[in-house]
Amino acid sequence: MSTRDETVVSRRTYSFHDPFAQIPTLLGMDGLQLMRGLQEGSLSAAPLESTLDYRVVEVDRGSVTIGVRPREWHGTHSGNVHGGLIASVADAVCGYAVQTHLPAGSYAVTAKLCVSFLHPVSPGRQVLRCVGSAPEPEQGRSQATAELVDRDGKVLAEATATVRVLSV
Repeated sequence: MSTRDETVVSRRTYSFHDPFAQIPTLLGMDGLQLMRGLQEGSLSAAPLESTLDYRVVEVDRGSVTIGVRPREWHGTHSGNVHGGLIASVADAVCGYAVQTHLPAGSYAVTAKLCVSFLHPVSPGRQVLRCVGSAPEPEQGRSQATAELVDRDGKVLAEATATVRVLSV
């Protein structure tokens, strides 16, 4: 006897652009231009952004905000959102915040990420904001921070990241 409800089937279809097709364009842009292009939609989002269904909603030098609406496909058997979604969004926003400081031909990569899950996150209609901040990199590194907050400003998760700067 199966305990699964065989009558409930959900499907999800999404599309994404080839990330390698726009590399020549990206290499000629500084980090702030790149992040603003993602925010405005003039640049295609990376496939992971399409897969996890988040987007860049605010950009300034040293600060980027991602909006994400956790859905049922982000869930676990407990009914909460999987920590991997939260960690992935925090990782992205930390790297993006560092990227805003970088010249053309440089990019940010996470060397270390630490996430603290403060409150359970449930799938639903609410768009959560993940705000990342980073100082100007020194000696090829920056320490970035991220906070995942709900619409009432409640901090659901915090993250810190050591982000390295590499050049092409």
